[in-house]
Amino acid sequence: MTAVDMAITGSLASDHLMVFPGRFADQLLPGSLERVSLSFLADHLEVRRGTPVGVPAAPTDHVVDPTGAGDAFRAGFLAGVARGRSQVRAAQLGCVVATTVLESVGAQEYKIVAADVAGRAARAYGPEVAGELESILAATG
Repeated sequence: MTAVDMAITGSLASDHLMVFPGRFADQLLPGSLERVSLSFLADHLEVRRGTPVGVPAAPTDHVVDPTGAGDAFRAGFLAGVARGRSQVRAAQLGCVVATTVLESVGAQEYKIVAADVAGRAARAYGPEVAGELESILAATG
């Protein structure tokens, strides 16, 4: 039985873990574990699992407060993965949710509304992606 299905780290942490004494990669990462390394850059996100895949950031009109944006990204990403979406689609949802948080003051002073997410996603990734992301949120209730 695998206790962990996925490890999500930043790229620097991932690089350090893979060379950590005790052969973390060999001893602690079971064969069924998906290791996802996320590199947050100014204008895009890179998902590394084998070959890196770039995901453009969802644009924002104004950044008010970055507090909580990383947590919001992970929440959106994991919601997408939990509903069986690809890691790229899940990362797009994470980016859109994080953008919502960036435009709010405080780490938990925002509300995620499916129609707002769809609008942001349509601007960032197109209408097909927007519809899929909206359906993920509709399934969460």
